[in-house]
Amino acid sequence: FIGSFRTALEMMYDCEFVYYQGAAGNVNNKSKIAGEAQTTEYGEYGRIMAEYAMESMKNETKLEDTTLQTRVNHRAFPANHSEDHLVGIAAQCRAIWDAGGSNSEATAFGEPYGVYGPIHAGAIVSNSKLGETITSELHAFSLGDQLCIVTAPHELFDTNSKYVEDNSPFAFTMNYCYTNGANGYIPSALAWEYGCYETDTCYVVQGTGELYQELFLDMLEQLNEES
Repeated sequence: FIGSFRTALEMMYDCEFVYYQGAAGNVNNKSKIAGEAQTTEYGEYGRIMAEYAMESMKNETKLEDTTLQTRVNHRAFPANHSEDHLVGIAAQCRAIWDAGGSNSEATAFGEPYGVYGPIHAGAIVSNSKLGETITSELHAFSLGDQLCIVTAPHELFDTNSKYVEDNSPFAFTMNYCYTNGANGYIPSALAWEYGCYETDTCYVVQGTGELYQELFLDMLEQLNEES
């Protein structure tokens, strides 16, 4: 659907198109984006996304000062040593696939237990074998005194991303995920409380999402003082 999104926007707006994955949760062609209707065709989904983007661009703000400033932080986070019941099931699910079984066969074995296919299974098994820390490269950029961008090699939950946006010293704050790496999910405190696919497969311990909030805000405060 991203291809359809790009084509629609470039035709309507006559500009180059850049797509980035923000902390928006599960974005797929079954999302309820048009009332209660669910889309089943990827092209339709992309075109609907383009319509929403065009609507939001009616309120665009142009930046006069585009001075670029940056901050980087290489941070080692405690790793998640999950040894729950899913690890054994995941190992068997992955073994079916590694031995030449089909994706559907492996999925049929694991899904009743909460292991959703061999890729998910591999993440669970890898998670249980991680070392004591996982190092992530965090970046913060500011363009002038209004716009800032923070990046991480993870997928943050929107609760944590929204917290950074609401408390940022800049008028506009954007969160780029899976930048300079792909270190998996960073679930929020609420997600850990209720449990979900992301908490089962993430590489870091509970509370890392809230630590990210403070790290990003500290970096943004430094940029704001110099802008």
